[in-house]
Amino acid sequence: MVTGSSDQTAILWEVSSGKKLQSFLGHADWVTGVALSSGGKQVVTGSWDLTAILWDANIGKQLRTLHGHTGRVTSVALSDDGKQVVTGSLDRTATLWDASSGKRLHTFQGHTAGVTSVALSRDGNHLATGCWDHTAILWEVSSGKKLQTLQGHTGAVWSVSLSADGSKAVTASEDGTAILWDALSGKQRLSFRGHSGKVTGVALSADGRHAWTASYDGTARLWDALTGQELCSLISLDGGKDWLVVSPDGFFDGSGRGWRYVSYRRAGTLELIDDEATLKRYYRPGLIGLCSRAKSSPNDGHFITQGRRRKDVPLKVKCRRG
Repeated sequence: MVTGSSDQTAILWEVSSGKKLQSFLGHADWVTGVALSSGGKQVVTGSWDLTAILWDANIGKQLRTLHGHTGRVTSVALSDDGKQVVTGSLDRTATLWDASSGKRLHTFQGHTAGVTSVALSRDGNHLATGCWDHTAILWEVSSGKKLQTLQGHTGAVWSVSLSADGSKAVTASEDGTAILWDALSGKQRLSFRGHSGKVTGVALSADGRHAWTASYDGTARLWDALTGQELCSLISLDGGKDWLVVSPDGFFDGSGRGWRYVSYRRAGTLELIDDEATLKRYYRPGLIGLCSRAKSSPNDGHFITQGRRRKDVPLKVKCRRG
């Protein structure tokens, strides 16, 4: 995993252990976009210093600096084979680069405000760009041709994600929603509603069956991309020291100290119940996995896969944020 920061650096991490593997030092302003090649050998970073840098992920060495934008670089994408880089900028454009030479291959022009997000399909044939102008655009990478404009949000589009084949797109907006699109026709398929703040991040699973959203409301949510149903919410607590995962059915998973934020209200009353026996009854370790497998695995008798409350569950989850 790669992260970028306002401290002008990016860091490569080993997910399984949380170990820092490499730091990337070279930008002169905030690092606002990062991407990792599928083989993990290359990293690309974009920065408010108007540049993007391609790195050797193993040793942290700069391979090439991409110059050309006249506005802050907000987002970057790297093709699966590491041969092409895409950058998005507040200069209202996105650019396709040859990674080996640093040559500009295409400039994608069509937005009327700053480009906030770029995403490449896995096959490298399609590019999606999100923008402050409330739209996203699907492009043909080889020609630079605009294929479709995705219009429907009432606020800036902050993030965009594409399915592996480029047929589906998900956009996240400051209007508090995310939308799943048929990218090639421009038709809205689903709207994901439930966040109480701006939605600033979105990701679509490789198989296109699940979508993640992240919001200013302090949560990330997992959605069924076939039905639009919310499967679970992730809540960060105490500045990231503790966490909870909560399903619409009232089940939860979380860190040890995270449990203290959970209580239940008996249905139809104001009576709160937070005794240990009740918490253990609704505790489901590995809840995220259960949620993501809900459409393909049989009900285990404890977890509701379709979001309908079990008749024998008279309690409703409440989360005390503090």
